[in-house]
Amino acid sequence: MVALCLLLSTSAACAPGVVAGGPVPAPGVKAVLPSLGSHDPCGLLTPDEAVVLGMVPRGVFVPGSPEQHAPPGCYWDRDDPEAEMHDSVSVDYSTDITMEDYTNSAAPLEQATIGGLAWSRMATFADAGGCTFLHKLSTTSFVSVSSSNFSDPALSCGPVKRVLPMVSARLPGGAPAPPFLPKLPPGRASKLLASVEPCDLLAAAELRQFRLGTGQKTGREERSAENGPGCQWRPLDGNRMKAVSVQLLTDDPAGNRRFDMERKKETFYSGMRSVFLYPAPSGEPADCWAVDAYSDGAEAKLAVTDTENPATACDQVKRVAAAVLPKLAGK
Repeated sequence: MVALCLLLSTSAACAPGVVAGGPVPAPGVKAVLPSLGSHDPCGLLTPDEAVVLGMVPRGVFVPGSPEQHAPPGCYWDRDDPEAEMHDSVSVDYSTDITMEDYTNSAAPLEQATIGGLAWSRMATFADAGGCTFLHKLSTTSFVSVSSSNFSDPALSCGPVKRVLPMVSARLPGGAPAPPFLPKLPPGRASKLLASVEPCDLLAAAELRQFRLGTGQKTGREERSAENGPGCQWRPLDGNRMKAVSVQLLTDDPAGNRRFDMERKKETFYSGMRSVFLYPAPSGEPADCWAVDAYSDGAEAKLAVTDTENPATACDQVKRVAAAVLPKLAGK
């Protein structure tokens, strides 16, 4: 569970075990419905979104604490009894505290536009593993979203940045939430993926965007854990040092386990689907893979090979994933 608190040099000190939005409930406390109407912090993330992001479906409401200068909040634990404390998310919704008072007018560590809204990352008491972004709604209201990862502080902002587009969509001026691509029951993903033509996954406009030529079919016609139908695209300029490919695998009962022997770096999200990133798989620095693994062993594997610019291969495969994976919605 997240326990984050902004360092306020003139406000009341944050006591141990206090979330940015108030005191942490005792273990086992069930979620309660706050009477905040449209200002309900637990309403800024739907149960379906929370589940897809790997958290429990319903957040736990945390009443505000005027004595501690803390607004009402809500937190979602990881939906994994064996998970470490990191990657939980907390959201606070203030209607009577100014953002300046709450942060002691501190300068932001980072500013970003996410979900159509301006968000500022502020210092927390747990800078070695914590991450908090705030958005100012009015002179006396703001929303903050926090997460932490003390095992790998470099990843502490990942959960926050995955949640912010959904939170922004429910705030004034926010952009629509990204496509919701839920997981499918066993068997259905394999059946639907088998109907996809891999070379159709990049449209003509996307091929122009990536400066790629017409795709060439690859792989065997039969689907298997070792191989499967795919498509490969080469640059329009005929450069043989670069390639983009997609492969659809639907016959692997072990799911993505065969990729575990590769060096997985991180999990990123595309259209709310979790995607595993593998830089330099099998020791090839020019390669980077992105694998969208389904629960029943159906997988979409995207790969970029760039011998001339190997340091950019993973950034390229993420952009390809953003174009390809939304087309697999519901598959």
